[in-house]
Amino acid sequence: MYDLAGSNYYNSHWGYQEGEKRNSRINSSFQPLGVLRHLWKYNKNSELSTSVGALKGSYGKTRLDWYYAPDPRPDYYGYLPSYQESQDLKDMLSKSISENETLRQVNWNEIYLFNKTSSGEILKELNYSGDISSEKLSHYVLQEQREDPTKLTFNTNLQTVFSDKIGFNGGLSYVYQKTKYFQIVKDLLGGTFF
Repeated sequence: MYDLAGSNYYNSHWGYQEGEKRNSRINSSFQPLGVLRHLWKYNKNSELSTSVGALKGSYGKTRLDWYYAPDPRPDYYGYLPSYQESQDLKDMLSKSISENETLRQVNWNEIYLFNKTSSGEILKELNYSGDISSEKLSHYVLQEQREDPTKLTFNTNLQTVFSDKIGFNGGLSYVYQKTKYFQIVKDLLGGTFF
């Protein structure tokens, strides 16, 4: 795809949606960190440094996911010229992909259209009057893979100088970390459920 795009900066994870650039890969991080430190010089040759820290937050990265639908990635190997058997088809695909930037990008409009017109429907009763509506299955979604860490740290370090040539440096460190890994649906991309 780098050769077909003619650039080492090719990125297959974005495309235009209603004239605006939209990327399927967005990272977001909110991980506030607090550290308290105490330094105690209990004589001219010795000091004890102690610190405690805490971090709690979230880190997420989005990506396209699909279910019973064609692969939406423009660089999927099955869509590339190198996967084709016929040399004529290889040449035609190479020319088309090289000349048409939209074939090298995520086609957001096609994804939305696929979800809105999919045959994956469920019937849902709306109210007691007997009105029924159908809802569309999102075959494509934008999901966020999350890592939400909680981290606590404790460090202490003792430095003592006995003479110009002899000293002591020792410490203790403790780290507790618990991270929750999960996925959430960020966007149904035109459908109503997943």
